[in-house]
Amino acid sequence: MHIPASIFPEYGTRHADEIPEPIDFAQKLSAEFLKEYDLEMYLLQRIAKLEELVGSGITELYNILFGYQRRYLDVLTVHRDENGEMLKATIVELKARALDGSGLDRALDELTFYMFWMKDQTEKGKIGGNADSIHGILLSPWETEDSLKNVFVQRAKDYAVQYGINAKKIRWIGYKKSGTELIFSAIE
Repeated sequence: MHIPASIFPEYGTRHADEIPEPIDFAQKLSAEFLKEYDLEMYLLQRIAKLEELVGSGITELYNILFGYQRRYLDVLTVHRDENGEMLKATIVELKARALDGSGLDRALDELTFYMFWMKDQTEKGKIGGNADSIHGILLSPWETEDSLKNVFVQRAKDYAVQYGINAKKIRWIGYKKSGTELIFSAIE
């Protein structure tokens, strides 16, 4: 064991007024190239925007959650009732770049894999709730080719069958940047 000041000489020397302000990730929206991390932090800092996607009344919020096979899901929200019963769990898979055909396939594979993981956890009793209450949202820029919009429904069904989940619980939401806000619209 070490005394913190012996490793970090500045330990305990900062005053509250010297602590830097946290990064406002809404300001990063003006960057030409966003990163998934920037989107994630934006949503975590602006719960009202996250609730636009998943519904109001979030009772639990997780990010960078470890699933199976060294995979980490971006955002998981849970809605519980006053008795602690899970009403809804929503996994949000974030993409910072517009999707092409192969990107859509990879994104759907990730999203449905995480939905499967959540379903498995509920069925094993590791997470209380009903496996049918699991939803998935793919969030990406809405500059999307019309042909991909048509492909999405069938590809979502294909992946849902592969992972044994309900395809009707998968949604694709697009975003566009407007100053320091994200504007959402369904892509379907």
